[in-house]
Amino acid sequence: MANIVQLSDKQVVRQWQSEVGQSPIYNIYRKGKFYGYQTKLKRLDGSVKQLTSKDYNKLIDKIKLQLRKIDEGTLLVKRPKATILSCVQGYVEELRKQTLVLNRQDKPVVSYQNFNYKSGLAKVVIETIAKDDVLSKKNVNSWQGYDMVRVMAILRERSSSANVLGAYLRIVKDSFFHAMNTNDFDIQKQNPAVQYKKNPINMAELKVDPYIHLNETMNLIERWHMPMVNRFTASFDDNVYKILIRLCFSYGLRVGEALGLSVNDFLDKEGNIAPKLDVYSQITQDSFSRVTKTPSGKRLIPVGKGLAGELRDYVKFRKDNVYDSNCDAMFPYDRFGKKGYHVYRTAHKQLTRYIVDEFKLPDNHKFHFFRHWCITNWKRHSIHTGYDISRFVGHKNPAVTERLYTHLYCTQLEEEQRVDKQEYLDNLLF
Repeated sequence: MANIVQLSDKQVVRQWQSEVGQSPIYNIYRKGKFYGYQTKLKRLDGSVKQLTSKDYNKLIDKIKLQLRKIDEGTLLVKRPKATILSCVQGYVEELRKQTLVLNRQDKPVVSYQNFNYKSGLAKVVIETIAKDDVLSKKNVNSWQGYDMVRVMAILRERSSSANVLGAYLRIVKDSFFHAMNTNDFDIQKQNPAVQYKKNPINMAELKVDPYIHLNETMNLIERWHMPMVNRFTASFDDNVYKILIRLCFSYGLRVGEALGLSVNDFLDKEGNIAPKLDVYSQITQDSFSRVTKTPSGKRLIPVGKGLAGELRDYVKFRKDNVYDSNCDAMFPYDRFGKKGYHVYRTAHKQLTRYIVDEFKLPDNHKFHFFRHWCITNWKRHSIHTGYDISRFVGHKNPAVTERLYTHLYCTQLEEEQRVDKQEYLDNLLF
C-alpha cells in the first residue's frame, strides 16, 4: 500500500472504497439541514464503526488514521481487491520495517543484505506477473495451484536456473503467508505456492543437484593452474582492473568487498600507505553501503610485497590526481565523466571483456570463482592453516570454509609438489 501521507484526498477516498472495501462518503442531515460527512468502517468481525465530521478534511484525516492501522495490521478488515502484486509489495514493505526493528541483541531482525536480495527478487516477480492481465488483477483468495503453474511458466522465461526459480517461488509463498497476517488472504485457504510444491513433478523441476556445481567448480580450479592465472592477469589492458582481479585471486575477497574498498583502506593511522587490506565494507546489489556481509567480514589482511608496491603507487597516483579527488573508491567507475563506486552490474560487464577464449567461465562462475580458487590453493599448497584461511576470507566458522569452499580433490599436496610458500605470500607467483 502506498504511503498514506503522500496521497491526495481523492486517492485516499479511492483507496478507502476500492482497496479496503469500505463505504463511500455521504452527506448526513439533521432536521432537514446539512450536518456533515460520514462513512462506515466495516471490521472483519462484522462490527461497524461510524466515522463522522462536520469538516470534510477532518474526516479525511480520520480515514487516513484507519488506513494506517489497516496497513500496520492492527485493524483487520476484508479487502475485496487484494492482488498478488499488492501482497508482494506488502511483504517487501514488512521486510523493510524489519531492517529497522531491533531485537534484544541490538541487531536488525532482517539484515540489509537479506533485504536487498529479497527485494530484488520481489521486483522481478512483480514485473513479470504485471505483464499478465489476468493474474495481476485476480483476487488472491481466488488463486489455486494452477495459477502458480502459470506464474512459474512466466518466470521460467526470465531464468531456467532451478536455484533462481526456487527463490522466486519462496518470495511468492512468503507473500501469501504475509497476506494472511494482514487478512488479505483467507487463513483457512491453502497457500497456492505450497500447493504447487506438493506436486512431485514440480519439485523435481526445482531440485538442484549440488554435486553438479561442485564438480564444475572443482574442474575449473584444476584447469586454472598458476601459469594460466598468470596469462589471464597479463591479458588485462586496464591496470586498475588488473589490480582488482589480482586482489580477488590473492585474498579471496567477495566481489562486494573488493568493489567497496576505498583508497583510505590502505592508510595507517599516521597517514602512510600500509601493506594491509582493511576490509570493513561491501557494495550492495545496486548501491554503495559500508556494511560487510557478516560481522566476521570486517578483517585485516596482510598484502605481499609483490602487490603492495603496486598498490602504494596506485593509491598515491589516485590521491594526487585532481580528477579523482572527489571519489575515494579504490576501483572507481566512470559514469558520464563522474567517478563513483562500481556496482555488481558494471563490474561484471567489464569482466566479460577478458573471460574469453581459454579464459571463458560458465555463466554461474564469475567473480566468486576467484574466491573458490584462492581458498582451494591456500589449502592445497599449505599456505595458511584452516583457522587462518577462515579468518582471512571472513568466515566465522572454519567448518563453513571446509564445507563450501574446499573441494573433493582438495587435499594438501606433497611437499615437493607445493609452490614456494614465501613467494606465494609475497604475491610473486601471479
